[in-house]
Amino acid sequence: MRASGTAAGSGTGRHAADEAQKSWRRSLELSDLYLPAILDRSADLFDSTDILERVLPDRPSLLLAAAEYLYPEPKEVAERRPFLEKARAALERQPGPRQPADFHTEALIHRSLGHPDEALAAYREALAADPGQAAWRYEWAKLLHEEGRLQEARQELLTVLERQPGNTRARKLLEKIALQLEEKE
Repeated sequence: MRASGTAAGSGTGRHAADEAQKSWRRSLELSDLYLPAILDRSADLFDSTDILERVLPDRPSLLLAAAEYLYPEPKEVAERRPFLEKARAALERQPGPRQPADFHTEALIHRSLGHPDEALAAYREALAADPGQAAWRYEWAKLLHEEGRLQEARQELLTVLERQPGNTRARKLLEKIALQLEEKE
């Protein structure tokens, strides 16, 4: 866990923290290039609620990245949850039609929240809109595998390898699935 700071004290320290928060938020509104550095520094000054509300703009992919950076351990799902819920709400509020990357972000959010069915549905939408995304297809296949849907995972991995014959992660997972399918026979 990285976010453990407390709100800065009173007086000049508080004023400096407020100015830093405004500057960091503006920076993140423009680009996520400095997200790790901003999160490291803001975690020294603010608690996770303040980081979420005062530092991070309402951009779903940025909120997801912050949640994963601050709380990278699988057991930290409770700590990630407020960031992920805010990211999901921000996705729902976005105007206009959803883009493939939005569905992918939604899939990652649901996966991190432990909602595999919703994650699989979002991956399906993302890949229907942009079928050439081999990395997303690999993630989908990996989740299908984790959910015990071996035949579907196998088919998706074959598609990945058709497009990227040198993808060693996909090849290794496909070999693992082949062994698991043999054991079932």
